[in-house]
Amino acid sequence: MGISAFFRRLFGGKSSSPHQELIASIKAGLEDGSLNPMQVQGIISKANLADKKDDNPRLAALRQAMFDGYQPTQEFCKFVSAAQKNMFRNLKERVIAAQAQPAPNETEVAATPPQKAIRLVKTTERHVSKFGGQPNLPESVEWPLNPEGVELDFLAQIHCPELLPGLGLPATGTLFFFYDWAEMPWGNDEKDKKYWKVIYSEAPLPETLRRRRSEREDYGEFKEVFLTFEVFESNMADAENSGEENANHQMLGYPLYIQDENMAPGKVLLLQIDTDEEDDGPCWMWGDCGRLFFWISPKDLASRRFDRIEFVLECC
Repeated sequence: MGISAFFRRLFGGKSSSPHQELIASIKAGLEDGSLNPMQVQGIISKANLADKKDDNPRLAALRQAMFDGYQPTQEFCKFVSAAQKNMFRNLKERVIAAQAQPAPNETEVAATPPQKAIRLVKTTERHVSKFGGQPNLPESVEWPLNPEGVELDFLAQIHCPELLPGLGLPATGTLFFFYDWAEMPWGNDEKDKKYWKVIYSEAPLPETLRRRRSEREDYGEFKEVFLTFEVFESNMADAENSGEENANHQMLGYPLYIQDENMAPGKVLLLQIDTDEEDDGPCWMWGDCGRLFFWISPKDLASRRFDRIEFVLECC
């Protein structure tokens, strides 16, 4: 039984809770797809602000069940049983209290200074920098493989001489970004590092594009889309309130988070690659309308240690 079924079981049947309206709305949200288990967990976690220490073990069991691949564990079953008796006691009041609180770090967000950032703009004009297609890998650079010996998917190449100067990025060389679309790793596990790769090379680029040894049977390469770059002022408040109408591909500045803030203090956003299924885009989607984030420390960026990049995938 999946975790969604467990939630339906949790909210189903008779309950002595006085907050039937709230519980019913959560149940309806799960059934019609407008809520998922992770969102429900967020509601419960947000409501857990009145020093309800007895909830903490159940929340921990829920998270563990999710991390275990949505497989119900004995601890999770205990969570379900205990939750039916106590989890939603005073839940409505606690949710209302949580919503009445100001947004975390609201003052800090307003006072955070803007940063220079680079927007990746799709164009029909031919450039070296691009999404998809085949890379201009130098002969000295091997196409990266996953642990099974399969070529990683080519995402992008950023030709540094085409970038605008004075922003701390290299003035020479080319950055190549690869990712295993079939495996689609989240990036928060050590083994995930074998399923994505960033390569920096200052070798001359060949005119002939490098093709991988064989195409995967389930899909081919991503659509080739050439890129230009424009500088803009990136504000934290704008990033947090950004709409979802258009794909947002970006270097530097404040990232457009989908879930929690995932950038470690002091890290630089090297590249943000958005889901982009638009007619002029590379035709890719990361999970459920997600984004790929590549981070680097200022020290590693200055010394061009692109082998020390961190990565994470976020989606809805």
